Order: sequence, then C-alpha cells, then structure tokens
Amino acid sequence: CSSDLVLSPRAAGRGARAARHHTGTMLQLSENLLFGMGNPLLDICAVVDKDFLDKYGLKSNDQILAEEKHKELFEELVKRFKVEYHAGGSTQNSVKVAQWMIQTPHRVATFFGCIGTDTYGEIGRA
Repeated sequence: CSSDLVLSPRAAGRGARAARHHTGTMLQLSENLLFGMGNPLLDICAVVDKDFLDKYGLKSNDQILAEEKHKELFEELVKRFKVEYHAGGSTQNSVKVAQWMIQTPHRVATFFGCIGTDTYGEIGRA
C-alpha cells in the first residue's frame, strides 16, 4: 500500500493546502504540520586558489569539521574571495526540501534552532 499524496490547488479561503491521499480522501495541510528542530549551520562557499587550500591543509571539493588551525580561515576567506552563504544542517535541509515538495505558499514545514550572536549568526538570521 502506497502512502503517496497528490497535491491539489489551495483550499479556497481556508488557508490550508488540500491534498488527496492515494485512497481518494482529501487531507488539509495546515501551517506547522511538519516541525523540525536541529542545529542550523551556515555553509560558506567560494572558489579559492591552491595557495589558500594549502595554507589551511584543505583539499579541493572537500568538506571538513573546522579545527583550531582553521580559526582564521573564515575571516580570510571573506576578505579575499567572493563568498556565498547557504543555510544548512541536516534538519534544516530536510525541512526545506519537504516544504519545496509540498509546493504550498505558506509554512507547512517549519524549522527551529539556535544561532550564535556573532556576524555569522546575523547572516544566518537574514
């Protein structure tokens, strides 16, 4: 038995998304139906040169858990290269994908987590 949902246009005037279960039963998807709580991360993406990678013992197209030796990396990265910031973390990514799959204009999927009070926390808040 499949549990597939087929989404239909927004339920008129009810502020909820209508969905048809595989059995034909209409479901109403309300705000905050899916709630995720986890650790939000801020991914910093940039194209850098080999000297920068070597300085911090990094490999191209890789990811790491930052250590003490990487502490100055972030400030230098932002000063020297064009960076892009992306919200991340497994829970937040999962909630974003679920919201995208539901394709409803209001918040069926909601994420909750804590961020720092530093510069990167402010960027993540935006």
